[in-house]
This record gives sequence, structure tokens and C-alpha cells, in this order.
Amino acid sequence: MTQRLLIIGQSGGTHLGQSFVDASSQLGITTEIVSPGLAYGGSRLWRSANWHLLKRRPSTYSVFERHVLNAVESFKPTVALVTGLVPLSPTLFTAFKTFGTTTANFVTDDPFNPAHESPRYLASLQRYDFVLTPRQANRIQLYEAGARLVCDLHFGYDPRHVQSDGSTPLKRSDSVLFVGGADKDRSAILRPLCDSGVSVEVFGGYWHKYPHANLVNHGQGTPGTLASATAQAAVNLVLVRRANRDGHVMRSYEAAACGGCLLAEDTADHRHIYGDTVAYFHSASELIKQAKSLLAAPERRKNMAMACRQRIVSEQKNTYADRLKTILDLMM
Repeated sequence: MTQRLLIIGQSGGTHLGQSFVDASSQLGITTEIVSPGLAYGGSRLWRSANWHLLKRRPSTYSVFERHVLNAVESFKPTVALVTGLVPLSPTLFTAFKTFGTTTANFVTDDPFNPAHESPRYLASLQRYDFVLTPRQANRIQLYEAGARLVCDLHFGYDPRHVQSDGSTPLKRSDSVLFVGGADKDRSAILRPLCDSGVSVEVFGGYWHKYPHANLVNHGQGTPGTLASATAQAAVNLVLVRRANRDGHVMRSYEAAACGGCLLAEDTADHRHIYGDTVAYFHSASELIKQAKSLLAAPERRKNMAMACRQRIVSEQKNTYADRLKTILDLMM
């Protein structure tokens, strides 16, 4: 049976939806994509009122729903893959059932994190055939919320996003690099490292809210720039998002595939992913100790980076094409 994949996710750029579109092309699967952004149109005031006053209600949901229905009726997908916490209406699930479409949701963020929680999303969980989660911490809650079948699925990496553009974006060659958005937890981890005299450089949003001595904020970067910075940095710091109860994040795979020397937050997922090819830390004091030890040992850093990339890229299957094949195999 020929598979036809409908992806409901953000397209373009580094969005996961686009990575799955490209992965489906590699696998020879006919694919269409509908952006959930269609559900959040209208004026800024209208969007804000729906989001804050009406419990994160999408401001133009009918527009999004109509696009999905049109795609289902014309494309007749065998599989619908939803990336992220997109609330789907009973009308959409009825259409999927009518056309024999198997449905899956890749839960990229923790839906029980108060920052993401949406009653409309949680109400749709019980209607999916498969719920895929990258974190062990919310499996029981997903079942309690009504999910029929919860399966483990790690993040991966997109080969398009780990190729260097040849630039030299870092200010110093002995920097510890962190790539990711700022929050209080991450700032609290980086502050002691900065205060210890270690040079820290960051790419990602909102770091202007957390100015630290010895911290260089580059703002957002393109995938090619981030790949260059990762390969050039003396040490790459891999942090989970604690409010999300993550065991690993997208960066866990991307930094390794870029060829960086990694210093990773010690979690069961990271131990499983990396084995002994990276250095780990539990506390701020251990982070400082490990960072300074690595900065003083260039040959060790080189060997670690090579071993880690070999493990992630050559010895295992961790691209999003590999992840998509796993998803489709589950649904057979």
C-alpha cells in the first residue's frame, strides 16, 4: 500500500515539520503539510484576547480546520503526523476516521508544563491512534489524560542543519558555547560558570534578559552559523529544559552531529545517547570543574568530539528520516 503522509506542523526554516517533510522525500513518501499557524491569525489584540482570556483558544481555528479538512478530502492521507501541542477538533478526527487515516502526535513539549498547558490540546489526546513522546517523565500522565498508546521517540537531527557555513562566529577559541533559548533555570546554571572566569558564548532568544559577566550574546543564528560555532567551540554545553522535565533535547543530537566536544547535563537519556563519549555534570560546581578540565586538555576534547560524532552519526540511526521510518513502522 502506497503511503501518503499529511504533516500538521510548522514548515520552513528549522521547524520540525519541515524536517519531516524533507525526511519523507528521502524515503520516497508523498507528503503534504498544513501549518498550525493558520489557527492563530487575526490582529494582535484578537490573538492576545483569545490566548490569555479564553485559555489559549486559537484565534482563527476555523481557517486552520478548513485547510486540514480540504487536505484530508483531496489528498486522502494514510497517515497524519502532528508535531507539537496542536489542538485538533473532533470534526478533524471524524474526517481522519472516514478516510482511514492513522493519526499520531509527536509531543515535542511537555503538555503538563504550566507554560504549555492547553485544555483543548489535552482533550484531543484520547483521539489519537499513537502518541509519541521524547520524555519518560510524562508517560503516565499522557495515559491518565486518555492517550490510547504512548510510544517513546527521541529527537534526532536534520542533516541540513549540521553543515558548517565556514564562518568563524565565536569571539574566543576557548569559549564554552550554549545554544538555546534563555530561561531562569538555564541562567542559574550559566551564572556560576561565568562568575568562575570561564568565557561563555550563547546563541538563542531572550538572553538579553540575563546579562552575566563573561557572557557573549550572539542572538539568533542560522543553522550554518550554529554548526560552525559548535565545531569551533572548545566545549559545547548541552542543557535540558527542566520545566519540561526533559531527559534530552533537540540540541542533544544536533551538537553531536556538528562535531562538538560536549559537556552534558547528567540524565538517563544523555547517558543512553552518548555513553562515555562526553563529559557530564550534576551541579554548578561539577560543571565548573568539568569545563575547566576540558579547556585545559585540547587533545582530549578532539578525541571526545570525534568519538561522539562517530557514535551518533555513523554507528546509530538518528536522522529525522530514521525517526519517520520508526513512526511509520509503528503504524503498520
